[in-house]
Order: sequence, then C-alpha cells, then structure tokens
Amino acid sequence: MSATVSVSKGVFPFKRAKKGKKCVSGTEQFWTGGQDDVTKKQSYQNYLQTWDRVTEITRELQQKTHSKVFEDLISFVRKSGEFSPKEPCPKNTEIPTDNHWDIPTACLVTGVNMPDHDAIFSSLFQQLIGSVTPHVARLQSRDSATVRGAVLKMVTQLMGRNDLVDPDLADEMLVGPQVKRTQCNMTVLSSWYKDVGNNTSKSPNKRNSPKKDSSPRKASSPQKKMKIENSELGNTVHNSYSGPLVVIFEDVESFSSHVLQDLILICSEYKKILPFVFVFGVATSPAAVHACLSQDASARVAMETFQAQPSTSYLTHIIDKILMTDQIPFHIGGRTFKLLLDIFLYHDLSVKNFIKGLRFSMIEHFTSHTSAFLCCEKSERKKRISNMSSIQLDNIRKLNSFRSAVEKASPKDQAALLVDDNVTKEKIEDMLNNLDCWYVRFCHLVKFVNSLTGGLPHSPLGRQVREVLSSCLSQSLVESDEFCEAWKTLGTMSREEILPLLRDSLQMLHECSDEDDVLMLIHGELSLLVSQFSSLDTDKPTDVDPSDESTDSTPLLQVQVNDRFHLKEKLQEMAKQKVKRPNAFESLRSEILQFLERTFKEHLPCPTSRPLHEICFFDSSSSVKRHLVGMPRASLTTALANPHHYLQCSCCFLEDKSGITTSLPDVSVAYKLHLECGRMINLYDWMQAFIAVIDPDNDMSIKKSVDPQLQARFVQAVSELQFLGFIKPTKRKTDHVARLTWGSC
Repeated sequence: MSATVSVSKGVFPFKRAKKGKKCVSGTEQFWTGGQDDVTKKQSYQNYLQTWDRVTEITRELQQKTHSKVFEDLISFVRKSGEFSPKEPCPKNTEIPTDNHWDIPTACLVTGVNMPDHDAIFSSLFQQLIGSVTPHVARLQSRDSATVRGAVLKMVTQLMGRNDLVDPDLADEMLVGPQVKRTQCNMTVLSSWYKDVGNNTSKSPNKRNSPKKDSSPRKASSPQKKMKIENSELGNTVHNSYSGPLVVIFEDVESFSSHVLQDLILICSEYKKILPFVFVFGVATSPAAVHACLSQDASARVAMETFQAQPSTSYLTHIIDKILMTDQIPFHIGGRTFKLLLDIFLYHDLSVKNFIKGLRFSMIEHFTSHTSAFLCCEKSERKKRISNMSSIQLDNIRKLNSFRSAVEKASPKDQAALLVDDNVTKEKIEDMLNNLDCWYVRFCHLVKFVNSLTGGLPHSPLGRQVREVLSSCLSQSLVESDEFCEAWKTLGTMSREEILPLLRDSLQMLHECSDEDDVLMLIHGELSLLVSQFSSLDTDKPTDVDPSDESTDSTPLLQVQVNDRFHLKEKLQEMAKQKVKRPNAFESLRSEILQFLERTFKEHLPCPTSRPLHEICFFDSSSSVKRHLVGMPRASLTTALANPHHYLQCSCCFLEDKSGITTSLPDVSVAYKLHLECGRMINLYDWMQAFIAVIDPDNDMSIKKSVDPQLQARFVQAVSELQFLGFIKPTKRKTDHVARLTWGSC
C-alpha cells in the first residue's frame, strides 16, 4: 500500500531529510586522518598537484612520441580507403584497383611492452575517428574466441553501437537502419553502409523526408534471393563514399589462427562493396602475421609495415621531462630509481608500469614524511614557510640533513637556528632554493657527462642518460669505478678523437648555460681551454735531456748477461728514470680533464649530502620493492605457516609460529604436518594426523571407517598442496606422495 493511501481520512506529514555533514572521500580521509591534520592536508594537495602535472606531461609526451608513425599510418588508411571515385562509375565497371580482393593492411610493430599497447591503440583510435572516418572497430583476442563473436564485435562497433565511440559522433554514425545487436552480421553491415552513403549524399530536405519502405526486397526462393543479392552487390559500387571501415586488431599474435583466417576471408569477400582497412598490432615482427595465416588468407592482405618508437626511447623522454626538471618538485633517489629501471629493463619494458612505480613512490613520500608539505611549487612554498607552526618547525629541525647543517654553522648561528623561529624559516627557504638551483645544475651536468662519455669504447658509464643519472644519484660521480675507467680512456685519446667529444659536449652545455650562472662560468672556462687546441700545430715531443741518456746508458754495461733477475730490475729502474716529457697537447688534455674532474667533484655529489634533501627526494627502495616486486615463494610460505599474517583473525593467531591449532585452515594444517615428514609421505598416516588435529575427539582406533567429510577435507587440502608444488604423486609407492623442495620441480 502506498504511503499516502489509508482506509480512513488523515494527515500524512513528509519531513525533510536532515542535513548531514559533508562527506569526505575515502582517499582524503586516508591522507588526513590522525594527528597533524593540517600538515597531511597540505601533503595531499602537493600530491594531487604533482601527479596532475606528471599526467599532463606524460600525455603530451605520448602524443609526440608516436606522432610520426601515426601520421604515416593515418595517411596510409586515408589513401587506402579512397576506393570510390568522385564521379559515379558506369554500370558493370569494377573499382580501379590492382586486386579488389586484397584488403589494405597496416602492420604496426609496437614492441613487447604489452601494458603500453592499450594507450597506443586508444590514441590511434581517437585520431582515426577525428581525422579519417567515424567507422572504426577495435578487436582484442580475449573478445574474439570464435568467428561469430569476432564478427559481432566488429559489426557492432563499426555501426556505432558500442561504448567506445564519442557521443558527439553517435548521431553521425547511427543514420542507417536500426537493427538488434544479435542481428549484426556482414549482410546487415553492407546494407547499413549503403544506407549511410545514400543519406550522406542526400540534401538536408530529402534526408529528413520520410521513407516509404527501407526494408530489403523479399525473395520467394533461394535462387531469386541470390540474384537480388548479386544485383545489390553490383549496384552498391555506385553509391556515395562514406569513409573506410577500419578494423584494429590489437594483438594479432594472440588471436586464434582459424578465427583470424576466417575473418580475413569473410571481409575480403565483401571488399568490393565495403572499403575495409585493417590495422594489425604486432608485438614481435611482421613475420609472425604470415606464420599464423594460411597462404589463402595471406594473399588477401596487402600489408605495409609501420614501426612505432621503442619503449626505451619513450622512457628517455619521460626521465628527461619528469625526473630531470624543476617543473616537478618531487625527485627520486638512486636506489629507488635503479629499482624502477631494473623492473623496466628486465621485466616488461613497460613505461606504464614505470609511471605506476613512480606514482607509488610519490604516494609513499607524501604519506610517510612529515616534512613533505614543503615539497611544492616555489610560490606556494614561500607562503607555507611563513605560516609554519612550531610542530612543523620541530619536524624540520629533526631532519638529519638539517642537523648536519646546523653542526657546521658557527655557535651563534646554531643557537639562532634552534631557538629563533624566524631565523629558522629564512634558513629553510634559502636551503630549499639552493637545493632547486643545485638540482637543475646537477641534471645539466649529468647530460654533459653522458655526451662526453657515451661514445667511449665499452661505455663505462653507459650510453644512455638514465645510466649516468642512476650512477650520480647513488654516489658521488668521481668516486665510482666507472668514472675512473672512463677518465683513463679519455686520457689516452688523440686530438682527433677527443676534440669532437668536447665540442659536442660544449654545444650541449651552451644551450643550458643561460639558466645558471655557475654553468655559464664552467662553459666559458672550458671553451677557453678547448679553443687552445686550434693553436697546436703538431704534436712534437719535447727533446729529452742528453744528461738523462748518459746516466742511463752506463749501468747497463755493468750487468752480467746471464743475470736475468738483476737485468729486469735495472731495466725497470731505467724505465722509471727515463720518463717521456708530455707535449703541448698532452699537457692541455690533462689540464682539461683535471678541470672537469674538479667540476664534477664539486657539483655532482650524491643528493643525500645536500641539506633538506628529505623534503624533495624519496629513496626508500625497500617499500617500493615490497609492494611492486612480487615474491610468491615468501608470500606463500608465510600464508601457510602463519595465516593470521594475511587473514588478521583471532582464530588463526599463533603465539608459536610452528604450532598447530584446530581453527587453522585445512591447507595450513596439512602443510605443517607435511613439514614433519621425510621425502616420502604415507597418505594414510598423513590423514590420521590431519584428522587428529581437526577433530581431536574422533578416535580412529575405535572407528573402523573414516568420516567422509573429514576425508574429503583432507583430499582437498592435499590437492591444493599438489597444485602449489609442495608434493607430487610417485610410482614407487601407490599410497605415498613425494615431498618436493624448492627448485627440484
């Protein structure tokens, strides 16, 4: 009965709902809960602003990275789809192509970085819709297990009946006859495309006029039906052109070969009336496409290859624009950066996962450090420093780097920094400004080092900027063994070899010298030293003092011929005494290398040596590794030995981790019991021990039969242990199982 319906008359009041408090989102509540609520809110705002900026830069870089290959591919699709001339062709005239059965196919080699492919094809999908045609379909192997499912998915997307299309474009696409989703097939698609072409070519008045009958002609017999379809196929060529039908196969290697072959053959049969253009997403090489297709299907695709930029190139741009810039106040340390690089290089080559790791590092930094509220833009930071509370100042004073800076100050300044809040605020602002200027200089010098040493034999410091950056973030550059090896190589190079390296490095330093006065001084002094190479005419060694020759030649006559040991010692002494004096080029080369070494020692120390580096730098690789790098062996052992660690329930709590209780899960009980056995485990004895733990009141000696429920639970636990790889059946004894150790499978 309704709330306002009553047998008798009455009054039904409707009270207003009470105004509740403003609901706080779960994310904000996680950040702002507990003490120092103001500080946590500021850190949360810093995280949002920083991550929004990173997302914006990433989106721009992704468009720039793939812009060239997308332009070429879109041009190919546009030219391949122009199969209908502007003027109508005479009747019974075929389309002017080499082979009207061939489907133009663009093979886009994307690389093995599978997690990045979704973003690549999403961007391509949007560009194709915006510049070429609104009829674009995206097919994935997981949605195309059968030919019928693949055709249904393709047709529904081409006709605009999916969620991938922009709502603004839906009206443009849905001008054909309305059909049910289950009726979407190639015949319906051809009729729909014909109707779209007719509606496009009509004038607005005719387009809005009602139709008499849009249904296809009915045929009374199969022979008449075939004649009607053939006449329609021939007449459709003269219809107006409505853009190509682009089908994107995102992961061709994962498609079932018979599904892909049948789909290609079906589309090629309709190529005469439907301008299909395929885009194959290939992770390995174009040869993989022909390997999974039959000869008949391969002959139906006219394929052209397009090579996308490798993920390593994309990562280089990400590091340059996000990690090596002052636009982002957040930076990562050497250990964290090396961990993210190792995951990228040795796991999946995915820039998407690299950015996820960077985001997690950002979240960990802003949530775990109480001083992260100052990791923001300069304009906002100055305001926050002036409004700092005493608690926030105490948190800054507790930082190890700030305490080290205070210890190096004079006694008078030490007292002021520890007592006077105004002096401390000014000092904090100066330290953070100096840290920003130093990091900009640091990044430019890292690029300078890479330009100078990237082309050396064996590349001691690496060929990429990321390798030099990882080394500089971990320790002082001049203290590393790789730097010493690279400097030895530079010290033995000729003028023709070292001069181009110095000039290229100077050119790179000149482009960024306007941003920093120190870089300008370094560039000026180094340019002066390099310019002296042009004044050197020849590399003639200086004359050796004849007195050295006279002193070195006499002792040889006093050595006996058969005394090889003394002869060796004497020759070594003479080699030390008779040292070739360096020529002008060698002296100048040594001077340049010494100048660069002093510069790197001063301006490329480890970031942990800078004051207040804890505010902007995050270098806790252990937490990142614990959350991002899976350790299934340790997690599995912990879950079975101590279920309370993950379940967090009181029934599974164990004071002694090796103990067994009745309330433990069955698989945990079976696991603990199997640890007490040897290499071969008797299943009957194991089951008796299992039942004794699960049901202590059950006396097996009295009962002849086992409870079926307990037996089923034991069998299930044993099956789970076998699935996890702890045991395996053996042919030696039918009633036994073999216990496995890690790595023996």
